[in-house]
Amino acid sequence: MTLGLGWLAMLAVGFALGFFGGGGGILTVPVLTYLFLLPAEAATGYSLWVVGVTSLVGALRAASQRSVEAGAGFALLAPSMLVAFSVRRWLIPVIPAELVRFGGITITKNAALMLCFAAIMLVVSWRMLQKRKPDEPEVAVASPLKMVIIGAGVGLLAGLVGAGGGFLVVPALVLYAQLSMKKAIGTSLMVISVQSVVGFSGEAMARPINWPWATQLALVAAVGLVLGIGLGNRASGENLKVGFGWFVRLMGIFVLLREGFGLFREL
Repeated sequence: MTLGLGWLAMLAVGFALGFFGGGGGILTVPVLTYLFLLPAEAATGYSLWVVGVTSLVGALRAASQRSVEAGAGFALLAPSMLVAFSVRRWLIPVIPAELVRFGGITITKNAALMLCFAAIMLVVSWRMLQKRKPDEPEVAVASPLKMVIIGAGVGLLAGLVGAGGGFLVVPALVLYAQLSMKKAIGTSLMVISVQSVVGFSGEAMARPINWPWATQLALVAAVGLVLGIGLGNRASGENLKVGFGWFVRLMGIFVLLREGFGLFREL
């Protein structure tokens, strides 16, 4: 039963990537952890593979429709790729499993990362759902340096918690690179695909990978992605932006409650 739900959830992972241009990693880690019963650290590694391969399918399709802005994408891609690989290869293995103990509560590495992840999701969703006032000037296009810094932050999160970073890439491209929502989605898929696969290569160097099973996960998610892209093409840019903001907000609340409940349960 759990495994059956897991495969259906992998379809939802791909659908989120295709429809919103991000959010797949936010779903993948909980699916692999709670439904496929993987340890959290292994789940973050396999998540990079699933998100990376699935996003590549979407990026190729978006490129064929001229919905990829390569300049803005590569400004984010180079630093995110380098940081994601470094984190999976060298940082994750040396972080202690238990970070802090006080009272009857033990804050683990995974709990701390996911709580930070949830907080960032809530901030991003708040920013995406803000409506610009008619007399408010548009945000200036970010400098290359600022885009590089954002890219490094995306790579850091990708490496730490196994998310492709689309929930940060899409807002960055919309708010700071001034791309339309649909172009931001296509460009985000390009960035996510490369940096996730490169990040996963660091994982593959650190521990053995079940390649047949990993391939099945990616194929199922790819089917969901094609469905998501098809539906997303029929939605307006503003509706996509609002939907993306609420999707990230709800996932942030879910992760926050899930991890917070786990901490209080120890009392």
